[in-house]
Amino acid sequence: MNRYICLPLAWSLRRAGFTPYLFGYSSVHDGIEANAACLANFVAGIPEDTVHFVAHSLGGLVTLEMLSKHKHTRQGRAVLLGSPIRGSFLAHSLAKYRFGKWLVGPSLIEWNPPPLNTWTGKTEVGVIAGSIRLGMAMFFSSGLPLPNDGAVAVEETQLLGLKAHLVLPVSHTGMLVSSRVMRETATFLRTGEF
Repeated sequence: MNRYICLPLAWSLRRAGFTPYLFGYSSVHDGIEANAACLANFVAGIPEDTVHFVAHSLGGLVTLEMLSKHKHTRQGRAVLLGSPIRGSFLAHSLAKYRFGKWLVGPSLIEWNPPPLNTWTGKTEVGVIAGSIRLGMAMFFSSGLPLPNDGAVAVEETQLLGLKAHLVLPVSHTGMLVSSRVMRETATFLRTGEF
């Protein structure tokens, strides 16, 4: 998915008083470290005193990698939406096939097994997981633990050291247009709580 899939979320955050900047990256061609370095460069060009992060799916892994490996001085908070931070059953399953490896790309494959057991970074991280199994990915995710959002299991979104974790009745893609997800995201960015 490209960055424009996050436009509804960006519009909602703008209405809530934030100034969104959309970052795009190549999940099919570049690995997670290269994408994290690109994100660090992107953040360096943002003219704001505080920088928060809102990332969907693989974008959450890129964000965590950037926050843990690159110096970031304008500390804000981060909300990860449906990010498989404990590894991805779906990516592991798809990577067994040539087409699946291309579809998943190197970033998710590099994240399996996950490099993090606990979040120890300075950034307060909140995660929103979905529990409605809906979308094209569910056809390739037989055996994905329940509950899940059709692509990512709730248990894959949990990590020690997170500031907050919330499960909502949304699908993996549906969370990008959910008014509840948007409200909870803005609340966490302001308060550090859902």
